[in-house]
Parts: sequence; structure tokens; C-alpha cells
Amino acid sequence: MRCGPLKPRAVGSWKAATARLIEAAGGTQAAADITRVGKTQLQRYTDPAEPAYAMPVDVVVALETVVGQPIVTAHLAARSGHCLWRPPEDQDGPESIHRHYAEIGRAVAEVMAEYALAIADGVIEPREAERMLATIDPATAALMHVRAQLYERARPDDAS
Repeated sequence: MRCGPLKPRAVGSWKAATARLIEAAGGTQAAADITRVGKTQLQRYTDPAEPAYAMPVDVVVALETVVGQPIVTAHLAARSGHCLWRPPEDQDGPESIHRHYAEIGRAVAEVMAEYALAIADGVIEPREAERMLATIDPATAALMHVRAQLYERARPDDAS
């Protein structure tokens, strides 16, 4: 049984994002069953030794639709200096804004704790940066919930 990628990939690389998407879809065989490409081609998309091979957009869309997460799309947004966030769908009522503010406080404290651990030696290593990003995402999601609720309150008559 495989425990990870057979070939090392640069952290945060296009190939690593592609590999995460394929793994999230259930592996190469499951991804091949979902898409128009076979296992060998999917493996080439993740292989750093095959720089000419990149997953086509229709294959990304098919896999991200099944997985339910924009793994490669979010990677591309980040590479171009953008942040990709899905607008909150659930507005649990006006009192939920307080819960989201509490979540922001908790998440920011976690981000700061990860930062303190990472910077202790004066350098933030790639793995430490990954851990920090994982703690930043919940804080950002909570901020997006609050933003959506405040936007609705600021424009109550703007239904369209």
C-alpha cells in the first residue's frame, strides 16, 4: 500500500496540487474512471520529471466537481496573487455573527501560535508555512461569514 507520492514534489507546486486533487478523488484509478484520461496520463500530470504534462482544465473541473473542493483552482488563484473563497451559503440568523466573531478570535490565536513556533529559529520553512496556511483558512472563512452578514445588513433593500 502506498503511503504518499512515489516522487517528491516541491511544496506548493502545480504538480503537488494536481497530486492532491487526484488523491482526493480516490487515487489514479478512481480519477481515470471520472475523467477522459487514463492512469498513466494522470500520473504524468503529477510527475516533476514530466514538466510538459499539465492537467487540462476539463479534467480539473471534472475532478474538482466530484471532490467538492477547488484544489487546483485555489492553487492557481494563489499563484496569481489571488485568494479563492466560496461565499457562505448558510446564514444562521443575525445571532450567528457573534459566533463567527468568536471563531475569528480562536482562529487568529491559532495562527499566531503556529507563527510563534515557526519563527522560533528565525526562518519559516515550507512545512511550517503549510501548517500556518491550514490555520489561516478557518479564520478567513469566519471573516467571510461575518462579511456576508454585514453586507446584507448594509444593503437590506438590495435583493437583486
